[in-house]
Amino acid sequence: MVTQRLYRILGVCLVILAAAATPALAEREWEFKPTAGTEMIYNSNVRFNDNTGADQTQDDAISRVNLSLPLLRTWRKGSMLLAYNPGYERFWTEREFDNVVHQVNASISANPSFRSAFSLSMSYLDSQEQGLVRNLELDDQDPDPFVSQRTERKLFDATLGYTQDLGTRWRLSTSVNGLRSSFDQIDDEEATTPTDPALVGLQTEDREGYGGAVGLSLLTRDGSSYGLRFGYQEFDLDIRGDGEIQSVAFTMDTDVGRTGSVSLRVGGFFRDFNNLVVDPNDPMAAPMLVSGEEDGLQVSFTAENTWQKVIMRLRADRRASLGGAIEGTSVNTILGFVLASNNSLVWNWNTTARWALRDPTDPPEGATGLQPEVTTYAIGGSLSRSLGRYTDLSLRADYIDQTAEGVLLTSDLVGDASFYSVSTGFIFYLKGKEE
Repeated sequence: MVTQRLYRILGVCLVILAAAATPALAEREWEFKPTAGTEMIYNSNVRFNDNTGADQTQDDAISRVNLSLPLLRTWRKGSMLLAYNPGYERFWTEREFDNVVHQVNASISANPSFRSAFSLSMSYLDSQEQGLVRNLELDDQDPDPFVSQRTERKLFDATLGYTQDLGTRWRLSTSVNGLRSSFDQIDDEEATTPTDPALVGLQTEDREGYGGAVGLSLLTRDGSSYGLRFGYQEFDLDIRGDGEIQSVAFTMDTDVGRTGSVSLRVGGFFRDFNNLVVDPNDPMAAPMLVSGEEDGLQVSFTAENTWQKVIMRLRADRRASLGGAIEGTSVNTILGFVLASNNSLVWNWNTTARWALRDPTDPPEGATGLQPEVTTYAIGGSLSRSLGRYTDLSLRADYIDQTAEGVLLTSDLVGDASFYSVSTGFIFYLKGKEE
């Protein structure tokens, strides 16, 4: 049922995208600014697993090439972006991890009238990348900040939004979305398979879902807005079961000075689910599908400011999640900040630090959940130097320390995934940089 509704959402989005793109295609004034990149990476743990006793930790060097092919059209009442970003990664030792990356994005935004606006975005990602340090989002459409076994990851999502001003003081906003994610384990013919299944690390699970939201905001004279937002999401997990999430939140968006902004969402969620659990009195028995409920606090805070040479972003978020890549659903929390240079002509830099917690969905009373609690700490930074109109030199370093705790983990190291990576490379602007 969820799959059918997801396909319907996709079909509607494609029809709207085609209809909205008609005037843009007719005018034929597109901007095409392709870039190419080469990169050399060292990763201390390409398997994303610290089970040293099972001899699974493996460092490796990785060669990466990629292209960015964005096609942008801007007109008086809107804009449209079509982008394809392919890439190829070659591992020097662990050749079974060699892979081709595909990333496709399509988005359009328009203002049909002075008081209305709509947006549509669709994206597809086929990659092995996970645990991005620079990602401070907990949206299920994004690669989540937690690390599990290395897999081929395919993520698809589509979101359609519409806003309408009701007079001069009120604004109605609506959105619908659908998503699907799949995770395919990579076979290693040369590796020795551990006899203890607990030593394979955190397992992944395919999932899909769809939902929507509606909000009503009061607009003030200084440009701030205050309102209420209601959300609904239905999900279907490949193994753990299915269910729905309902949420309500007070919303506030306001400007701070000339270049700053603050966004706040405070409310709660209610999750109704059918969960796969195991009897605590008989851990070796087959898991059972049991219905349950869960509720809790949901809050999101974002503060941003731009100075002449520096951009700052603070992020705090706690929400009910479909669970990301790891088996089962969860409540995820993230705290982080970003400091970056502001479009310097020669040197550009970026630093990110974050902490994230994945709290598995509470099992029904009398049953023990199969999922661990996962915590990650991460820090990273990048530095780039312009070498002229057509080339940049880039450097990057990241570190992630992850631990997992759970009643059914037979090893303290299961789910741990600490690693660091360093890289250097070049970015080539095939049509030159903007003046």
